[in-house]
Amino acid sequence: MEDRVYRDMALLQDQHWWFRARRDILLAVIKQLQLPDQADILEIGCGAGGNLGMLKQFGRVSAMEMDDRAIAKAKKISGLKIDKGRLPDHIPYSCQFDLICLFDVLEHIENDLDAVLKIVRHLKSTGQIIITVPAHMFLFGSHDKNMHHFRRYSKKRLKKILTGSGFKIQKITYFNTILFPVVVMTRCFDFFKKGQNAIGYVTPNPFLNGILYRIFRMERHIINITNLPVGASLIAVCKRN
Repeated sequence: MEDRVYRDMALLQDQHWWFRARRDILLAVIKQLQLPDQADILEIGCGAGGNLGMLKQFGRVSAMEMDDRAIAKAKKISGLKIDKGRLPDHIPYSCQFDLICLFDVLEHIENDLDAVLKIVRHLKSTGQIIITVPAHMFLFGSHDKNMHHFRRYSKKRLKKILTGSGFKIQKITYFNTILFPVVVMTRCFDFFKKGQNAIGYVTPNPFLNGILYRIFRMERHIINITNLPVGASLIAVCKRN
């Protein structure tokens, strides 16, 4: 991603409704994974470190990131050692983990199948992986281009990548479902809008930000009960087959 995107991410991750609500949803999902006490956890592509505090609740956290500025920010806010690495070429670990997390990372990698294949060897025999990705190629627009995404995913494509890499899928579902019509509408506006930033890229005013946060956050009560039929994102939980 561009330097400005990492800079903006560091500012947005604690305030913007999407980052905050997604973190709450991920927390709800991870709580259901029955991880061992003091699990060994790796976040690949930790960015500016916004998820590391949440992950530290579940055990010993390692993190890797490719961008030096993001590494410095993640170190500062988490107090953790952040390793420099890059998928699929360089995963700087010889150990194995109980949980590996890729939160909106896979879409940045041209050869996503190769990346997931490289990850498998770093999971313990009982280890699990949790992946989130943006969904639906018809939503691909200026935001994806600015973020240097290669693609957005259908459930079918993500399933194919994961099963083809030797994973057994425990759960796969769309999310960001309640606000999905709003996402579609804003992507349509983005198509005709002039300017670099997509609608919704910056944090809205506190009132609207709070409303959107509460709406999106409600899905944490739903996602562990049932699979959602459509949404702006996908989440998958897998274990080694």
